[in-house]
Amino acid sequence: MNKGNKPLWITGESCCGKTRYLAQSIYQWMQIYPLPHKPLILVINHQARENLLREILKLNAQGYLGKIRTPLGLIMEDVNLFYPLICEKLDIKAKIPIRLRPETEQELATQLWQKDITSELISIFGNEYTCVRRILDLTQLAGAAGIPFEKIPDSLQNSDFFQTIGNKSITNLLGELIQKWRNWCLEKGFLNYGLIYELYALYLLPSGEYEQYLLNQYKGLFIDDIDDFPSIITQLCQRFIDNNITSVFTYNETGKVRLGLNADPEYIKEKILPLCNHQVLENKDNQYLKNNLEKPILKLINGDFEDIETLANISSIITESRAELLSQTCNFIIKSIQENKIKPQDIAIIAPGLDEIARYTFQDIFTNQNGVAIQFLREKRPLVSSAIIRSILSILTLVYSHQGRLVRKDLLPEMLVILSKEKIDLVRANLLVDSCYVPDVNNPFLLDYTNFSRWDRLSYQSRESYQEILALIENIKAEISEGNNHLIAIIDKIIQLFFPNLNELQYNQITNLKEFIETAQHFWEIQYKLGNLTINEIVSQFLTLIRKGTITANPLLEYNQNNSDDSEDNFSSLEGGLLISTIYQYRSHRCRHRWQFWMDTGSRFWSQGLGLFAYEAFLQPIEKNAQTMPRESEDILIRRIVKDLLARAEEKIFLCHSDLSVTGNEQIGKLSPLLALTP
Repeated sequence: MNKGNKPLWITGESCCGKTRYLAQSIYQWMQIYPLPHKPLILVINHQARENLLREILKLNAQGYLGKIRTPLGLIMEDVNLFYPLICEKLDIKAKIPIRLRPETEQELATQLWQKDITSELISIFGNEYTCVRRILDLTQLAGAAGIPFEKIPDSLQNSDFFQTIGNKSITNLLGELIQKWRNWCLEKGFLNYGLIYELYALYLLPSGEYEQYLLNQYKGLFIDDIDDFPSIITQLCQRFIDNNITSVFTYNETGKVRLGLNADPEYIKEKILPLCNHQVLENKDNQYLKNNLEKPILKLINGDFEDIETLANISSIITESRAELLSQTCNFIIKSIQENKIKPQDIAIIAPGLDEIARYTFQDIFTNQNGVAIQFLREKRPLVSSAIIRSILSILTLVYSHQGRLVRKDLLPEMLVILSKEKIDLVRANLLVDSCYVPDVNNPFLLDYTNFSRWDRLSYQSRESYQEILALIENIKAEISEGNNHLIAIIDKIIQLFFPNLNELQYNQITNLKEFIETAQHFWEIQYKLGNLTINEIVSQFLTLIRKGTITANPLLEYNQNNSDDSEDNFSSLEGGLLISTIYQYRSHRCRHRWQFWMDTGSRFWSQGLGLFAYEAFLQPIEKNAQTMPRESEDILIRRIVKDLLARAEEKIFLCHSDLSVTGNEQIGKLSPLLALTP
């Protein structure tokens, strides 16, 4: 690689070696520019970072010691770094910025707009929660596209949304709400994702000070899967290209996973590709399924049923009801594992969505009945679904004053079972609560077990454990009464007293505790900055927020670093674990497996993307005189999904179809014709 050469744009489909090629470019750059020089390397997520680091490690035993960032990570970091400069350009008082988490953002926006949101606006979106969420999503879409917030109503008037409602006053109201939110956040020093994007695109990127910082800081630019990046990244790329700095980009034609979720692949391609040398990577010869199945599958999807032949590498599991489908699919997989045809970690079940029935069935048949470990990829479960978290919430209602109305008596027995580590069984716990719990608006409490007239029915172990719990609760209450009432300190105290050995907890329980503490810290920080609530009011709001179920814990998968497969985007789930994932998460995490089970093949949801509300209004037009980009058709989307998944399957595809959906409706979707390919 020569210094000052023309930028390179690498195009290819999934798993064709783009990441390896990018790693080679980085390695060559490192030979030319030794330390302390460093490049700016951007990837879309954690798994993409792991893939790239793995490829670099193969070329250089020392690996890469610098940072590899996500676009949002870079933008957040630089907005924080240059926030005084941004405030100067905005002519506002500089404050230490605090990033709002989505659930906090939702709560604060709801409170701010309480008197402004009309019943007509709520009726359009269905309910207040969805209404607020959709409006906040608009700020994120606009910011990622570099569109000023005040222009959002104009963008919406060119969208399908406006064509549906045909009411300009609604889009104007949305604009007023967004401007009110923006001004309030800047006044308080709060930053949500949308505002971070907007400040970066409109105030930081155009500034000469920031450009000079970039040129001094980085001597190269390398971006993997730029098709998943927001359109504002084009301005950043152009800064490097205009200054003749080495730049290499990879673009996945069958990727575009985040289209509708801030990504704008066509605009980026339109702006950057003409400035680069272009190299196209062909599919690998060892991609047997993709090379042999893609044409007949796409032919059927297009409605061409001539010369249909069954294919050995595609099988089907077809039932009448969804319950039968789930059961038969699980039993087939269990049998294949028991016959040593496949290992659990080589199997992926991919579905357009995972409902509670499917989740329970998989957990019950695979793990409970047969001992097969499963891993739900990026599972988002409400924190309040964790018994440990519910128990901590129950303790908080008992130790802080004025929380009596928030005590859930039905959850107190569970609290006793959890805190006693099951030394108190559920039956005795219910007896104790019925006899010993004293409700009170200000100070609810638990009496001594002797208040239970038949306490002789309690075992010695139960009595001792119950008394120990009461003593610890009183210890915490005494500490609060002495003025040590900081919410985070009290939660930490509860964990230390009742869960002193975290090694005894399961992985997901530790993850829930970590997320719970982070949420509490963030909530306390926000409320402290607002400064208009007492400690008891803060605790009440925190309890209510957690119990709403909007906050989730997202445990990261553990990655097998010793995997010998050197193919791009290789993924290994937990050792011995069968992966269960939605289509989006599977593609986003660049997974690969020997066997793929396409669940609910006939569902129409296979061809429906996950785009945010009115996202097409914020795609930058690439045609002259065009006001917006049209929403991507289902036919184009399903073709890309199929091509991507085929590239990530090594041996076999199983089409899992039930005639009736979980709601009892007939299932006829874009992939239904594929069932003709199976024996």
